Amino acid sequence: MTTLATYRALMTRPAPALLGVVVSAAGLTVLSATPAFSQVNLTQGSGYDPYSELITETIARRERNKDYYIQKQRGATAVDDENRKFAAPDGLHVGQSFVFPSLSATSTYDDNIFRSDNNKQSDLRTVIAPSVRIRSDMPRHQLDFSLSGRIVTFMDNSDQNHEDYNANLRGALHFDHAHTLSASLITGLSHEERGGQTAPFNAAEPIPVFHHRVSAGITRDVGRLYGTLSGRVERWDYQDVKAVDGSKLDQDHRDLDAIGARLLMGYRISPGFEVLGSVSGNRLENKGVGVQDFDGNHVDVRAGIALEASSLLKFEFMAGYGVRDFDAADKEAISTSVFGGKVEWLPTRKMTVRGKAERNISDSPDANGGSYITTGVGAELDYEIYHNVIGRAGIGYDNSEFTSSNREDDTISAGLGVQYLYSKNMHFSAGYQYIQRNSNDPNFDATNNRFTVGAKLQF
Repeated sequence: MTTLATYRALMTRPAPALLGVVVSAAGLTVLSATPAFSQVNLTQGSGYDPYSELITETIARRERNKDYYIQKQRGATAVDDENRKFAAPDGLHVGQSFVFPSLSATSTYDDNIFRSDNNKQSDLRTVIAPSVRIRSDMPRHQLDFSLSGRIVTFMDNSDQNHEDYNANLRGALHFDHAHTLSASLITGLSHEERGGQTAPFNAAEPIPVFHHRVSAGITRDVGRLYGTLSGRVERWDYQDVKAVDGSKLDQDHRDLDAIGARLLMGYRISPGFEVLGSVSGNRLENKGVGVQDFDGNHVDVRAGIALEASSLLKFEFMAGYGVRDFDAADKEAISTSVFGGKVEWLPTRKMTVRGKAERNISDSPDANGGSYITTGVGAELDYEIYHNVIGRAGIGYDNSEFTSSNREDDTISAGLGVQYLYSKNMHFSAGYQYIQRNSNDPNFDATNNRFTVGAKLQF
């Protein structure tokens, strides 16, 4: 199945304020209602998609995909897509909705919690993550609400403890066979941890970041031509923290307001072969610090193809050009090629191999308030060891160029993880993660080894 929705899934990444590669197979829980054990995120990437929460499936597309699901039943199924109802929670049926509560706990030994080779300290990190998802049970329309949190504690460095939360409301109205109107509202508090790639190196504590986003879109998908027109309003609000020398570290210069729109379109030339295109534009308000004013516009244009060579081998690739133009006359515009692509191969019924590549201009600000360009590639392998035991391995490389300075980072990463689906209500996981960041600014050089074990209780 090659649709615009799969392109969105490719380009979705954790917010750039978070450092590095997350091996969710090891139980590191992101603030969302998604299962704790998902694909290994290979690249830290800046392919942040503010429209990823929108529901774009139409009734017509759902019916057209019936043949695809029949193929799955015959064995052309990725490891992630296998039917594992035996390990899925039943939920609590309340009226016309299902309620899915969960609680996960993970412990990670990290040999470099500050992500700096200049101040290398190890510690044991524990994350308690409660969540609840309410999913509507209406036959035609959809309305979902999720609320999740994270309580992060360190054994020896209690000044790094913090709590996050995230609330997400999204819905879809299928007002006829071919059209879907959707909307999403997200609000939350996260923390940019000390030593993160975009964090100032002299921050002594995790930086609180309030994030709010409202997005809406309309999708037409029937016949050969389909597309989604969407818009969003978004804000990141960075809070002041204590610096290493004890002074206050002002972060107001990183506050960002964004308003934008995007048009994604596709044309089905034949079954398994589609032409894709996208145009997006954003107005970004970021006043910077002092005379540094980063207000400006960001335009991104791409085109590409989606191809199923067979039900076992699938490709998607989109490439184009991106421009970040600043209002300030003394700031030179950022312009570069951009792309995003992936390949999925099913060599056996128990194995899935994926490859990904991307290049993007980030909207969210770095420590100085400016943008940065990231290029990343990676590969991952999923293997079904047993029907309720799944293993994963991944490797990745990222390059980040910071436009507000001459800094440039190269990051390599690798991870191994395994999950044991003990029952519908209890899952266990373990994993190892390696990250090495080399920068032309020695303050940001870092090598990390992380060993994680976790458990999740769900109903």
